[in-house]
Amino acid sequence: MLRAPSIVALWLLASACAGHPPSPSSAGASGLPSADALLREVDRDGAQQVVTRLWNAPGQWESLCARVQSGAAAWIEVARRLRPGTDAGPSEDLAISLALALPEAPENVLHLVVGDLLPLETVCTPPHLEPASGVAERWTERALKALGQVEAPALRERRDACRAMLLQQLHPQAQ
Repeated sequence: MLRAPSIVALWLLASACAGHPPSPSSAGASGLPSADALLREVDRDGAQQVVTRLWNAPGQWESLCARVQSGAAAWIEVARRLRPGTDAGPSEDLAISLALALPEAPENVLHLVVGDLLPLETVCTPPHLEPASGVAERWTERALKALGQVEAPALRERRDACRAMLLQQLHPQAQ
């Protein structure tokens, strides 16, 4: 299941350098099923089989990652359900996509953070691979601003821990 280098990682880096995540519609006409259809497929066939099919179908994995980056609750749920079936490249791609979704929909992403399945560090760390100057900082500032809007009592602890991690990234000498 390994591809090198990961097309999604390169695509995400290019999008991040442009200053915004790709929109779900920018992923192209890959024929990716709806979120509901993918969830039914996971129920029927298992996460690993669905991940393998999407990974091997031209454009589908990349399209899925773009939709996850949107932060839409349905696609965040797809990511949650697929994550146990990932390894190596797909796992990294989903982690990057979820981190890129944090500034877009922090509550949806924080709801997903559960123990070892998706540690807070995965989504509360700049997801950029060798970013151009200022890219990681801009993402961090957007994520901090978005987290400031999270008021759900059930998410306070995760929100505060995430904010602390992001502030440490932004101002490492302050800690």
